[in-house]
Amino acid sequence: MNARELAIREAQLRAKQRAARTQLARSEYLLAPSSPFASDPVEVEAAESERLAALEALADASDRFRELEAGLADADLGALPPELRAELDRMTLP
Repeated sequence: MNARELAIREAQLRAKQRAARTQLARSEYLLAPSSPFASDPVEVEAAESERLAALEALADASDRFRELEAGLADADLGALPPELRAELDRMTLP
């Protein structure tokens, strides 16, 4: 995989991670004791299922990030177009 493909893959993983975090937050809201849905067993079951799916997606994204980091270490980042390099820096630098 070349540096450009790695940068694109990282952006995709970050989007997947954001979606999973949003899903996790939504399910935690639904499961909160103060939630109007907390007394509905159907909603609780659906929220628990959604929460598990979100946690699995986050774990998967973490695994993929580790694989990606290994690929980035070997990639020639200087070969990236300037706009992709800037985007990669924005996503990875503190």
